Amino acid sequence: MKPFLLLAVILSGGTAMAFNVTFSVTAPAGTEKLFITGNCRNLGDWNPGQVEMTKTGQVFQFSTTLEGKIEYKYTKGSWDGVEKDGKGQEIGNRTLEITADMVIKDAVAVFSDTAKAKPKKSLTGSIELIETLKYKLIVYLPPGYRRSKKNYPVFYLQDGQNLFDASTSFMGVEWGCDETAEKLIKLKKVEPLIMVGIYNSSERISDYTAFPDQKNGGGKADPYLDFIVKSAMPFINSHYRVKSGPENCGIGGSSLGGIFSLYAAFSHPELFGKCAVISPSLWWADRAILKWLSGKGPGKIWLDMGDQEGEPGEEAVQSILNLRSLKEKLIGIGYAESDLSYLEVKNAAHNEAAWAARFDRVLSFLFPALE
Repeated sequence: MKPFLLLAVILSGGTAMAFNVTFSVTAPAGTEKLFITGNCRNLGDWNPGQVEMTKTGQVFQFSTTLEGKIEYKYTKGSWDGVEKDGKGQEIGNRTLEITADMVIKDAVAVFSDTAKAKPKKSLTGSIELIETLKYKLIVYLPPGYRRSKKNYPVFYLQDGQNLFDASTSFMGVEWGCDETAEKLIKLKKVEPLIMVGIYNSSERISDYTAFPDQKNGGGKADPYLDFIVKSAMPFINSHYRVKSGPENCGIGGSSLGGIFSLYAAFSHPELFGKCAVISPSLWWADRAILKWLSGKGPGKIWLDMGDQEGEPGEEAVQSILNLRSLKEKLIGIGYAESDLSYLEVKNAAHNEAAWAARFDRVLSFLFPALE
C-alpha cells in the first residue's frame, strides 16, 4: 500500500488486521519457566508474570493473535528476571510489525538475576523513600532544602520507581529527574521544587484509567486519585515545607500516566495548577478522555508526543493526530499559547529514555525560575 493510501485508511478510522503469531524461544540452560510480556492485552500489558510460555526441552512457545506494531520482552516471571544481552547489559524492547501469520524465533542470552551487570543505584541529591502509605512514595528535595526555611512548589509524578533510580526503573532506564532538576536549579532556569514520585502497583492499568476500555478493562482511576488527594498530598504537606495554592502544585505522567494526570488536573483544578501530559495514551477507551474534557482545568499544561509512538493497533501518525485533537480541544476550552506548551518530538519512541531526554523542557515550562 502506498504511503498516502495508508494515511487515508488511518484518517478514516481503519484498524490493523489481527494475525496468528507463534513465538518460539530458546533460553539458557536451567530455565524452568519463561514469560512473554508486551504492550498489548494478549501479551499481558507489560505484566512480567502473566503470560507463561509452554516448555518443550529448552524451547518455549506461545501462540496468540496480534495486530499492528508491538513491543515485547521475555522474563522469568518478574522484572528481576528480565532478559539481558550476552554481556549482561540492558537491552531495548523487541519490536515487531504484524503484517501476516508468522512464527517468531528468538533467543534469550541471559537474565538479569544471573547476569553480572546489574543497574546500580543512581540517586542524586536529597531523596527520601516513604513506605508507610498504600503506594510507595519517593521524594526529591531541592538543593539547600535542609539549610533553609523556605517553602517549595511540589510536582507529583506517576510511575515513581522510574524517575530517579536505575536500580528500580523499568528495564533499568530512569528518567533522571533528580539530575535534571539539580542542573536546572543550579543554572537558575527552574524554581527549586519538591518532586514526589508515586510508585505504580500491579493495578497500574486500572489506577491510571478513568474509563474502561472494551479490550483492556481498567476504568478505576477514582480510588487512586482519592489516594493522592486524601493521603499522599496531606502527608507531603505535613512532613515537608510546601507552598500552598494550585499555582504551586503540579501533576504529571507518561503514557497511561499522562491521561491519568490530565484527568486528575481537570477533576481537581483547585489543587493542581500545572499538568504534564507526556506521550498520553489517548487511544484508550476510544479516546474517552477527549470526549470527557470540559470546563476549567489547570493553569498550565505541557503536552507532547514522539513521532515514532505507535499505539496498539495504530500507526505513529495516529498517535500524533490524537495529540493534535487534544490540543485543539484545549484551545477550544480557552487555553492560550502562554498556558499550553505543545511539542511533537522527532525520532522519539514511547519509552523512558525518550521521556528523560525532554524532561528538562517539561520542568522549564511548568516551573520556570522566579524573576
